Amino acid sequence: MKLELIHLIEIVVCVQSYLFALFLFTHSKGKKISNLILGLFLFFIGSQMLSVVLASSGALPGIEQFNGSYGYIYGVLFYLYTRSLIYKAFHFKPSDGLHFVPFVLITIIPLLRIDIRHITIIGLYLSILIYLILSFREIAYYHRVVKSTRSNYDKINLSWLRLAITIFSVTLTVDIVQFLANKYGAPQWFSVTVSYTVFLGLLTFVVAMVYKGLKHPSLFMGISEEDTLQKAQEPKELLASEDNKASLQKLEEYMQVHQPHLQPELTLNTLAEALEMSPRYLSQIINYHLGQNFSDFVNTYRIEAAKQRLQNPKDDKETILEVLYEVGFNSKSSFNAIFKKKTGMTPSEFKEKTINS
Repeated sequence: MKLELIHLIEIVVCVQSYLFALFLFTHSKGKKISNLILGLFLFFIGSQMLSVVLASSGALPGIEQFNGSYGYIYGVLFYLYTRSLIYKAFHFKPSDGLHFVPFVLITIIPLLRIDIRHITIIGLYLSILIYLILSFREIAYYHRVVKSTRSNYDKINLSWLRLAITIFSVTLTVDIVQFLANKYGAPQWFSVTVSYTVFLGLLTFVVAMVYKGLKHPSLFMGISEEDTLQKAQEPKELLASEDNKASLQKLEEYMQVHQPHLQPELTLNTLAEALEMSPRYLSQIINYHLGQNFSDFVNTYRIEAAKQRLQNPKDDKETILEVLYEVGFNSKSSFNAIFKKKTGMTPSEFKEKTINS
């Protein structure tokens, strides 16, 4: 058994994946089903790395014939993990079992001594790609729903998961390059370099997924079926009746008098309840009459409140950070971005201009 540097990297990925998987299986905090799926994902990465080490080092020849089956599980688990983060009431359904059929079949076929390695390799790349695209679409839809139902979404922003998809996609692309390089006789130094890139990419991916996966599920529990229905049922237009104009006036008066936008966790449902309207109807009023989604609508009031505070601070020592929290924001980066979008200036520039005028 001969161990080289590449084997040591594979062993590190393997051990790290197994340890993180064990931790996720026994972790009591966060969303348990998300931790379970992510743990399974890491368990299979660790298992494949172990298989690669045993095969390439000569410790267990023949085990490499099963390596092609792992690719059929990664995309499925990543997709289910994404859905488990997005939907509050996510649970496994019998129909979800269909996603695992290709993995089971590709695992069993080598036992029948049928050689379909080339078909398996092409299929696994397609499988991962399809599920990554489906995951990306779920995240895009999630963001649309959140902006229509939440006033602050920094804590529930899944942009990090998009980044994870990107990292995994790049790693997959490099792996395809490695496969083609080996197939068509590329120089050994090129194949070795690509191999290092693939495994270092996997190492980065595993660390990032565990860190973010544990950090975010404990902060939120996803969107509900009611939220998705509200988004799906939004009409493209709403007739400008007198009742609707009266509702709009009622909304604007409520915002000015009660200032609910100062509440960081304000949602469409809570505002609709205060106004004695259905969330769907309130969403329609905001969309049609103001041309905004719920998040933009609330943040417009927050930015106006921030401008007034910056122009008339409580005292000379009041900071921009204090202002952003008091007007309902919970993220400095989000506040700065929205403030500049609404005013054309950063909060600091606006404050300086106010002082100098």
